[in-house]
Amino acid sequence: MRMVMAIDEEDEASHINNMPACLKWALSRAEQTGNPVKLLIMRPGCKEARVFAEATPEGLRAVHAGRAWKCKSLERIYGQQTEETT
Repeated sequence: MRMVMAIDEEDEASHINNMPACLKWALSRAEQTGNPVKLLIMRPGCKEARVFAEATPEGLRAVHAGRAWKCKSLERIYGQQTEETT
């Protein structure tokens, strides 16, 4: 089972849910703030999450071979929400 997380690096805001809910949150957040929102996918037991898409005010785009984020750093930056993923 995979978990999806949307993060706004500028405002340090995040949202964890299923993929459709994260996509909806990311697109609305990108429109409201004008900041790009990164979408990450992670698997239970893995120590990394990968960026697979980015939402901007212009729309959604796929990211191939996206940056890997350590789950511990996500937990430190975005708080309690990421504890479910580690």
